Amino acid sequence: MTSETHHSSWRESPWFKASTFTAYRQGRFVVAELNGPHWVTSTSSRVGGMRKDIQFLVNHQSCEGAGHAARGSLMMELGMDGYHDNVCEELHLDSSSVSHGS
Repeated sequence: MTSETHHSSWRESPWFKASTFTAYRQGRFVVAELNGPHWVTSTSSRVGGMRKDIQFLVNHQSCEGAGHAARGSLMMELGMDGYHDNVCEELHLDSSSVSHGS
């Protein structure tokens, strides 16, 4: 699944636009879509390092102050790479093009 073939609902919630990126905010997600190549330094388990092929920066609130046991369990069950893929799937993005933090 690629970002070009699916327009997720987060794209309908623009938050900020600049010459180098567009930011979207919906629910627990903040997505920055980079306009063109950028050097990205990432600690992401899936796409970490210094890379120029990242198209999206994704941040979200993974847990609330209380009542987050189900999401915490999911994160532990899937592991870091699996949870990265899960977040990207939820946003309909190719996980290899996303640097994700929570």
